[in-house]
Amino acid sequence: MQLSNNENTYNGTTTNGSVTLSNVVDGSYTYTVTKTNYDTVTKSVTISGDETINVTMQIKTGTVSISVLDGTNSGVANAVITLTDTNNSSNKFATSNSGTGSSSGATISSVKYGTYKVTLDLTNATGYTAPTSIDNLVVDSSAETLNIKVTKN
Repeated sequence: MQLSNNENTYNGTTTNGSVTLSNVVDGSYTYTVTKTNYDTVTKSVTISGDETINVTMQIKTGTVSISVLDGTNSGVANAVITLTDTNNSSNKFATSNSGTGSSSGATISSVKYGTYKVTLDLTNATGYTAPTSIDNLVVDSSAETLNIKVTKN
């Protein structure tokens, strides 16, 4: 966290979510809070004596572009992909029931940064076998690409 104005700058770091800045001179300041994988928060505040500032941070999100491909790199239509957060199983993102649709590709938007277990449902993509395992997907940028290879029966 950084608290600053034209005359003073105060810096603090934390590992537990709480920062204490000492001997802050009263006045108007701008504070900036940064955390890896979260949107930066910058706001104005007036300090007069002891103050507590509560900051709510939002985790960044990205878009995942998904293709399901056979051995010849041809797209496989109607595959349904689900991404399940490995740290919070209730945090799931999935393609629609038509999955990759006729275009063999799909996009899932607003996926929170994190690590996801990838599952593939080929019920509506007859004639294909899913891989026995799919590597976890790490979403840590605004755009990710996932190519899943399947086997034609």
